Amino acid sequence: PGDSIEPLPDIDFNIRHGNTLVGYATADETEAAVKGATQGNLFSDAWEDIRIRLIAVEEAYQNFQIQQVQRGGHVTAQDKQALAVQLADLDEMLNFHMCRAYGKDPTKGKQLKAWKASHKPFHWYVDFHSLLAQGGFDAIVGNPPWKEYAAVKDDYRVVGYDTIDSGNLYALCTERAFQIGHRHSHIGFIVQLPLASASRMKVARKFVETASDGLWVATFDDRPGKLFEGLQHCRSTVFIAQKGVHTGKLLAVSRYQRWPTAARREMIDCIRLVAHAWPTTPEGAWPKVDDPPVISALCKVLGSSGHPMARHRTRIPTKNFVYYQEAAQYWIKATSHLPFYAKNGVETSPSHGRWVYFDTAQGSAIAAAVLNSSLFYAYFVAFGDCFHVTDALVSAFPVPDQAWCDKELMAAGKQLMQALKKGAARKVITSRQSGRADRIEYDEYFVSSCKAIIDVIDDRLAACFGFTPEEVDAICAFDLQFRVGGEGEELTDD
Repeated sequence: PGDSIEPLPDIDFNIRHGNTLVGYATADETEAAVKGATQGNLFSDAWEDIRIRLIAVEEAYQNFQIQQVQRGGHVTAQDKQALAVQLADLDEMLNFHMCRAYGKDPTKGKQLKAWKASHKPFHWYVDFHSLLAQGGFDAIVGNPPWKEYAAVKDDYRVVGYDTIDSGNLYALCTERAFQIGHRHSHIGFIVQLPLASASRMKVARKFVETASDGLWVATFDDRPGKLFEGLQHCRSTVFIAQKGVHTGKLLAVSRYQRWPTAARREMIDCIRLVAHAWPTTPEGAWPKVDDPPVISALCKVLGSSGHPMARHRTRIPTKNFVYYQEAAQYWIKATSHLPFYAKNGVETSPSHGRWVYFDTAQGSAIAAAVLNSSLFYAYFVAFGDCFHVTDALVSAFPVPDQAWCDKELMAAGKQLMQALKKGAARKVITSRQSGRADRIEYDEYFVSSCKAIIDVIDDRLAACFGFTPEEVDAICAFDLQFRVGGEGEELTDD
């Protein structure tokens, strides 16, 4: 019967709005800010006044909840208005102090009003005082903005965040979530893929790891299937963190999830999270692999005595070089010659590529072989952002000393270059930039057609690293069900 249905709690004071990143979140932060602003004024009782008001608000809110749930849900408009006024008064007091911290003069009404309009401060410690006073939220789930901090700086700025150098709002929101969760809370976010491995997100990864007792991470491609249908460039990381600072920390990761669209319904159920004691990874990346033989092979690479490729290159341009495309999806495309590229009939260097120079032709042949290998591709997927082949990733890859004088490896590298040239297809496209149309001609290389040669390269590298037969097979077959047949996709920088 209708009269036996328990009334739902009033949402007026449970669903709040404001800027997640601007405002006081904890008691310590609020007290320090207020006392710091009034330091030296012997007659100041600002913090004591705020503390008393917070206690009064908490009592009023508890009475409000009792009226909602225990007294038949009867809450008058006057009750709501009274509590709203108390909250608004507290917000204004804290806005006064925070406005000053942002370099504005709150005693000047126009400055305070303009700051509030642009920053939309939200004081967690006021609006959810009863929860924050007891330690914080039990669980926090979110999909924070996938947006560069630089894009909002003209509207508002933030201060006091450890992750500010990451340059993205989702990292700042992640830090905020840890601030408002209690000491053992769980935090689950879906964010952009770079959190797991991009160089500039290293500070955010370090923050999450340091603040977490347990961390579970799954990563997702947007080819061929997507988590968000209809959106482009939505490669993502989903993580669940248990807040805590114990010594027995757990990091469990999934492989880089790729799936055909038809398998979307079953994909989540098939995710496997693997905990492994990885050695130090490039830029502190969270590895995106779950296959034990691939894990053990990559651990041998990371733990090898080989010098990074940067030790074998030269910074001075020479005729011996490797040119590689910066964007990669299923194959790394690196050559010891310059691929054909012409703009409006004038042959020139291809766009969106990088050069690595060597003193000898043997060095460039070996390096080209290494970068096209399935081993380097697995390394790129595990520790890179799965789209940008960065100089940092290439330079850091360790190559055993014996590989640089391996004649079979060099021969396979030269054979690969010849096969790529022979199998190239001349493409013509029209590029429109800055209001003009340019005719672009270029050679498209199909690395997958040279898989047999690449397998030889991986066999030689496996011998240098001391891989087991099982590890060699796993590396050669790495993600092959998607790599073969997926090479023709157009790649654009995001």
